[in-house]
Amino acid sequence: MDPEEKQQIFLRLGVKTRGARSTEEVLILPATQNTLLSNRMQFVTICVEGVWKTFLVTTPEDRTGGVEPGDQILSYFSTGEMFDTRMKLTRVLRLEKDKGGAFFDVVINRDGRQLMRKIHF
Repeated sequence: MDPEEKQQIFLRLGVKTRGARSTEEVLILPATQNTLLSNRMQFVTICVEGVWKTFLVTTPEDRTGGVEPGDQILSYFSTGEMFDTRMKLTRVLRLEKDKGGAFFDVVINRDGRQLMRKIHF
């Protein structure tokens, strides 16, 4: 599995107190990807039942592009690529920035409806 697509992080902790045996604890934490853009737009990508999903968390006050908190980003409109990996949003942002763009079109899911919207960055 690609390390960028890990769904869980295993953390092993050992606690040792003076004169006592060490205690070991294993925690399993979900992997998430948080993305904050310079315009204060924020996204979170989480794994839900083995499927990566990207959601908009906050928007700029002017709500440029017609996106709203809670919208799920489904696909990159120009290629049809699904946002189905943890790093997809980061990759698309880099691609668009390298092209000199200031926004890109996506298909979102809002309350069961698929809509095309713009992500400004």
